[in-house]
Order: sequence, then structure tokens, then C-alpha cells
Amino acid sequence: MNKLVHQITLDLEEQTSRVYVSVRKNDTEQVVSIALRAGGRPYELEEITAAALYMKARAHSAHINQSGTVDGNRVEFNIPATVTAVVDEFDCTMKLTKVGTNLSGTYLHSPPFTINVYDHSAQT
Repeated sequence: MNKLVHQITLDLEEQTSRVYVSVRKNDTEQVVSIALRAGGRPYELEEITAAALYMKARAHSAHINQSGTVDGNRVEFNIPATVTAVVDEFDCTMKLTKVGTNLSGTYLHSPPFTINVYDHSAQT
């Protein structure tokens, strides 16, 4: 099965904007690919050393963390099977670790976005 890649863009200066990614229940081959901007301009990711996605289920109160990878100017996360196993909405934020010149890490947090897991059979 081919992976389905959901490409979204988040602006670091727009913390109130909401982006939604819809995935089908039990569809495990899905990736969120995120481009970052700052004030509408592309945000350079070359100093990012780690990426983590924090997901909190609204109905089930589960917390799920997923590590990601930096691929060029995008950060990519596989959507874990524990997320797609249940119909729910997951509030998500991304935390990026950026290494400075003194080797101490600083952190960037993305604006929130939502992964909506829906039951395809219930919509037919």
C-alpha cells in the first residue's frame, strides 16, 4: 500500500489558525508533511536537530507522542496506528529542537492543528 501524504503549512506567528487533516479509521499508511513559515515567509529548518509531534485525543483523553524527521524544508511524521484506531479528533502541536552556537537547545512550538479520524463506513 502506498503512503498517503497530507501536506500542510503552519505559520509560527499565527498561533490561532487551525488546520485540519482528515484520516480514515484504521488507515495506517499516512504521513503529515509540514512546511513552516514565519510571518508568511519560509522558515529555514537547517538548524533543527529533532522534531516531536504531541497529540491529545479529545474524547478519549489519550496522549500520544511521535518523533519526526526533517526532510529538506519540511518536517514529516508518520501517523501512528494508535491514532487511526479510534474515531476521534486529536489536538496536535509540533516541538522542534534547534541547536544554537553554544550547543544549548532552544525549542520552537508550532501552531496547533487537528487530526480528525473518521469512520468511512458511517458516512456511506
